[in-house]
Amino acid sequence: MACREQAAALRPHIAGLKRDGVEVALSGSGAPRHARAFRDQSGLEGALVLSDEPLESYRRAGFRQGALSTFSPRAMVNYARAVAAGFRQGKTQGAALQQGGVMVVDAAGSVRYRYASRVGGDHPPIDEVVAAARASAGLAAR
Repeated sequence: MACREQAAALRPHIAGLKRDGVEVALSGSGAPRHARAFRDQSGLEGALVLSDEPLESYRRAGFRQGALSTFSPRAMVNYARAVAAGFRQGKTQGAALQQGGVMVVDAAGSVRYRYASRVGGDHPPIDEVVAAARASAGLAAR
């Protein structure tokens, strides 16, 4: 449910980022069919939604994994916020204990922004992510 909340925050920015030449990609830990279903259910038109079942990108990015970060008191507060906003937990698809994050990578492959979620439902401010994406493309913040 937390990933749906984060995708919903990103969704209204995708078209503008694409127009500005920014490729938007999301990676999930489920199977490829789960990535397709997530893209379709989340309305992520214009975004590339990838599958990383072996979690290699998560390991390389240094994103956390474990029960303590997934079920911490702070995570429970975040999950309650997501439920209050109308997001619901569906069938678990992929690594349930894997925390996510956000990375903005420029065309040369340099990481320009990195946010590793400390606990479940911990997301960076979307305006910060969008500004970093625009800056990575050499665009001034709007």
